[in-house]
Amino acid sequence: MNKIVKLMCLVALVAVVGTSCKKAEKVQTFQATLGEMVVDGEEKMSIEGVKIVFEENDPLVLFNVDNTNPGNSVFGRYYASGTGNTASFLPVEAGMDNTTRMDEFFGYYPGDLCEPDLGNNNHCYFELQPTQTYRKRPNNTVMVPANGMYAACVDRENSDLVNAHFGFQQIGGLLKLRLYTGTGKKVKSITITDKDLYLSGFVSMNIAEVDPVELTYLVENYNEDNEAFMNRLNDYINRVEYSVCYTLDDYYVDYLPSKSVTLEIPGGIEIGTQSGNATTFYIGLRPLALWRGFEVDVTYQDGTHAAKIQTTASNKIRPGVIKAMPAIAVN
Repeated sequence: MNKIVKLMCLVALVAVVGTSCKKAEKVQTFQATLGEMVVDGEEKMSIEGVKIVFEENDPLVLFNVDNTNPGNSVFGRYYASGTGNTASFLPVEAGMDNTTRMDEFFGYYPGDLCEPDLGNNNHCYFELQPTQTYRKRPNNTVMVPANGMYAACVDRENSDLVNAHFGFQQIGGLLKLRLYTGTGKKVKSITITDKDLYLSGFVSMNIAEVDPVELTYLVENYNEDNEAFMNRLNDYINRVEYSVCYTLDDYYVDYLPSKSVTLEIPGGIEIGTQSGNATTFYIGLRPLALWRGFEVDVTYQDGTHAAKIQTTASNKIRPGVIKAMPAIAVN
């Protein structure tokens, strides 16, 4: 009889442990929301069909950061279980080892362009890809290009992933181009080249110091003639330990930085013939891009190029902002 009681207790214990494990798995699910975007250069402050949303299976990486002991910091990879401005995220495999917040949660999207190196003082490598892919919906509404936008969040309020809801802020912006021509040729690709800054490549930062709000302020108010501002900017750069990877020997780096980004258009697209029906293109760019001007190189499907368009005017890209250019004729 005593043996039977002990066996029943053992079975009950196993059942409790099993239930606990299942509950632990559930806390790996959380919600995230993407910040809205506004338009600079047009009267209306939003563009129908270009609202930035998570798409099903979009990758996101979430970190649980220990500022004092980086060796304790952990991360997990997650994917969106639906489409929308707000989406639920589920873990890829096991998710994070520790879901109870240490100093802060840090999230980055898209997660497949982020490679953690947490043992190196909470550093990560972030990739700004040199090519983006033109996309549109079945109703021909132009979409944000694949891998064209970047967003991040820092959360010091949620104590655990249980019922957590993270607000992601856009840390990049969009350039809106409207092109037209009388040649009837199809556009194969559009390359944007910055007059001053790198637009693609790999950068490394200490994620424990990244602050999307401070970054937005610094971009919005950038002024090289203001000594106090430049001191604040340099202080932020030093805190986040920002560095560009200039050699192929750097961890996770397989190409060098470039001042260009190319929008590729599979199959090509025939653009409008006058300013009133100019064709719209969106290209995602890093903050502060184009502030000293840029160059546009249009390649047609037959391999020929339109005359290059150049400007030295400031068209500064700001976080969460779509920089809309007037219609441009290409030939």
